[in-house]
Amino acid sequence: MSTIFTRLGLPWRGEGEGAQRTFVVDPPSYRFDLEIEEDLIEEVARVYGFERIPAHPPVARARRCAAVRKPGARCMHCARVWLPATTRRC
Repeated sequence: MSTIFTRLGLPWRGEGEGAQRTFVVDPPSYRFDLEIEEDLIEEVARVYGFERIPAHPPVARARRCAAVRKPGARCMHCARVWLPATTRRC
């Protein structure tokens, strides 16, 4: 990843270690095409090669909210997700 950011001329820094390591990228002001995170992902995928990315989505563990509440009640996490709150229940 760091090599791709450097090739793209994007200043970056690493934070954390091991499995918790993340990259923080600060696009220069002249890169007006990098407005949101998805723009950066697309740019990295273009340089890395779309054909090298596996065709199957990654598998993630399902996560349930730890709060105990009445059936059908919404938690604060579900109120903040992209889908309308009425469609998400914990």
